[in-house]
Amino acid sequence: NSLIGLFPEQLLLNWCEENPKRNLSRLAKIVPLHEIEPELHPLAKKLIRKYPNNTELFSSLSSNWDSGIWSGPLSQHYEKKIKIAEIWLTDPDPAIQEFAQSEINSLKKQIVAIKREEEERNILEN
Repeated sequence: NSLIGLFPEQLLLNWCEENPKRNLSRLAKIVPLHEIEPELHPLAKKLIRKYPNNTELFSSLSSNWDSGIWSGPLSQHYEKKIKIAEIWLTDPDPAIQEFAQSEINSLKKQIVAIKREEEERNILEN
């Protein structure tokens, strides 16, 4: 659950329109994105559709989605995130597909480096 639900969605969208360079990024950073609810939040979808190809929006949503806590190997955590982003990739909207694909690509790159670090750590620990 998120406190963002206490605000009328149209009010938040209007606030973004008043100053998109500043407010769009701020709103994207507080839209609830997490593994508990793997569906892409409806407000995130609306923002992506309204501001397609906006790299700052994508970056803010991505950093938002990357925040949080987990236990276990980071590579496994990122692999779970890829599965969630693959669900997002099935959305019929091309802008949402582009966001999902950018997340998948980023996570795959990160997994390569992380697995290397995890393997080195295992060798040193054993």
